[in-house]
Amino acid sequence: MHLRFAALTFALATASGCSLDRLIYSAALPSTSTPARVEWIADRAAYIDVRVTTAGRKLRFLLPGAGEGAEACRAFRSDAPVGSTRYVNSGPLGQLGRGGARCEPVGILSLQEWRSRRPRGSREPVPRSRAKWSIDYRDAELLFLRGRFGLAGELGWVGGADSIAVVERNALCDSVAALGEASLEFRHVGPDVLALLGEDGRCRLLGLARPLF
Repeated sequence: MHLRFAALTFALATASGCSLDRLIYSAALPSTSTPARVEWIADRAAYIDVRVTTAGRKLRFLLPGAGEGAEACRAFRSDAPVGSTRYVNSGPLGQLGRGGARCEPVGILSLQEWRSRRPRGSREPVPRSRAKWSIDYRDAELLFLRGRFGLAGELGWVGGADSIAVVERNALCDSVAALGEASLEFRHVGPDVLALLGEDGRCRLLGLARPLF
């Protein structure tokens, strides 16, 4: 940690502007932050689907839209001066900060970016395990599958015994979702980080979320 901090300190002393933000983001040291812009995508069941741009990266999160923390997170929908919102390296998924307000995401829908921020887990080429679920929510674009997705631990996700996996609405994923059970695989490289295996192909997980109720 001391060597990492010393290297970051030297880098910060010689960097500026956007490159400085990227260094801070990549280092992911606790309580450091970078300017962020929040784009509202949709309200989905008890969640708020948002895109966050920070340090040249695009992250997609689910925020709590109901229950604990919802009021603070909904405040980030309002217009704010450029630079007033920040992405803070705090907690499992980071936080959104503005002044004294804090919003903690409960889901991540940019798994490829998240995988790149973590050390490699299993040394198996393509780890697999059995996943079971029921359909918790659906709209025209997404399905929320609630159940057991133990292999999510490869991403450092805690609570895979009761989590929500988010998949796109298409013919393949609709058919896999209807099964209620399938093999789940994790890939260390490539666009499909986690995928459910159906008879006709692989249904890619867009993300993972913590159940709110």
